[in-house]
Amino acid sequence: MTESPILTILVLLLSASTSLFVFLTLPAGKFYGDLLGYIALGKEISANSMLIPSVNTIHYPGSAWVYPPVIPYLAAIFVMVSNGYSLQMLSAFSVLTVCLTSIPALKLMRNIFGPEEGSLGGILYALYFPSLYEETWGGLPQLLAILLLITMLAIITSRKDRVNKWDSSAVLLLGFAIPFVHDLTSILILPSLLIAILLFIVLKSGRSRESILSAISLIGLVTGISIWYLPRLWWVIDSAFPTSNGVFSSLSSIVPSSSSTGILHSLYSVQQVSSAAAIIPYGWILVVAFFMLSVVVLFKFVDHRQFPVMAAFLLLPLVLTFAYIDDNVLSARFSYFAYLFSFLLVAPMFYRMLKATLNSFEGRQSKGITSKYTVRIVSACLIAVMVSLSVSGMLYDAGSHAYYAYSDNRSEFQYSMDAVHFLGQHHSSGTVVAAGTIGFLIMAYDALPVIEYQPLNYLTQPVEWNESYAAYEILHHPDSNISREMIIRYNVSYVIMSLGEIDLPEYYNPVYSNPYFAIYVV
Repeated sequence: MTESPILTILVLLLSASTSLFVFLTLPAGKFYGDLLGYIALGKEISANSMLIPSVNTIHYPGSAWVYPPVIPYLAAIFVMVSNGYSLQMLSAFSVLTVCLTSIPALKLMRNIFGPEEGSLGGILYALYFPSLYEETWGGLPQLLAILLLITMLAIITSRKDRVNKWDSSAVLLLGFAIPFVHDLTSILILPSLLIAILLFIVLKSGRSRESILSAISLIGLVTGISIWYLPRLWWVIDSAFPTSNGVFSSLSSIVPSSSSTGILHSLYSVQQVSSAAAIIPYGWILVVAFFMLSVVVLFKFVDHRQFPVMAAFLLLPLVLTFAYIDDNVLSARFSYFAYLFSFLLVAPMFYRMLKATLNSFEGRQSKGITSKYTVRIVSACLIAVMVSLSVSGMLYDAGSHAYYAYSDNRSEFQYSMDAVHFLGQHHSSGTVVAAGTIGFLIMAYDALPVIEYQPLNYLTQPVEWNESYAAYEILHHPDSNISREMIIRYNVSYVIMSLGEIDLPEYYNPVYSNPYFAIYVV
């Protein structure tokens, strides 16, 4: 069951066009967010003879290096090729990753639903807007891990009868690679594969091609996790299970979070990923209905050969999304995967349901070959609906697909870059304190050690929690004794702040200012 070159090219062009649309509508005209952090990590690697340092020197200096190395290594290569355009190259790679994912997604849907419904589902996937949300806040590691995951599932669900060495080698390699790309994806895949294998055994198909390839991919995944995460097990425990009397709990009671963790806010964060549903008040109800429809499709229409794999990878993210609904960070991250597998199941069914409705309207049975006009009408309708949903969702809130970017105008971005360039030219020694986007810009462009204030839920190490707390005190309570203590403890030399009404102590010496930012030597 091979895809025609025309269909493949069409899917790639559609996917590229949606990414290009988002790219052109970003307020600052470029991708930022976490991509800047990867550039900073890449500069740490390139400055360490292309070896992973034991501790970070730019991104929260002194914290242990725990981030999976593939994307930082890629960033290091781009930095060595062209330091001035490394961010643009990383952004282009992000777009390429999203486009390429549409090809194994097309194959996966054709494996499950057949060539007709699967092909239309592949075309609809090229307009899949949740991936654009991930793309533009800098979720490149997750996007790349999803590309590897969907490729692995496309191989597992192929309708071949026997296991061959090429498929076995491919799923083994893909499973092994994912832990080195993205932590959350690998942690989610592990129980999903275990559940799939258990379902194969319960359904008495434990010796099927799909079950054998699932077991091989599990072996690769466990091997990769063991190599990268077991030596860092303390980090997993600290970040996943902070103790009630630990650093996180004590600081979170002092430092206010910049985002609510209420259930309604979490529901909004889940619906925001879908973009289109966010247009409608209480759009999260549509999100829940969409998830439930995917479950119905799973149990009613998915073949018994592919059922265990698709059941595990759909149901676990759905359960986790709602299990962590009071945590807007985790619920949104898990919902990415829930949307992904829901869409892979529901998109072809839209085609089947609409075609059956038109067939009934025309007085025909849904059996056999339908008229070519019906197929064309169905295809045109579905593509038009998906295009309108994608465009309207992205236009609904341009800031929602520009995480950490400047959403008001280009001038603020330009003023921030002016401040960053000044600091890069005049910094002599010591640590810089900043908050939000400006801190990421300093890391990436100036390669200076930065401690910045971020919501503690976004951070994963006690060192990072302590440094974020220090940055908060220095930026928001500069005249306090705690602020003075933190400046000495972390060897702070420069503080960059948004202009405001905060009273500053005499030892904050201004060296630069523009309509948005001021830099002080302390």
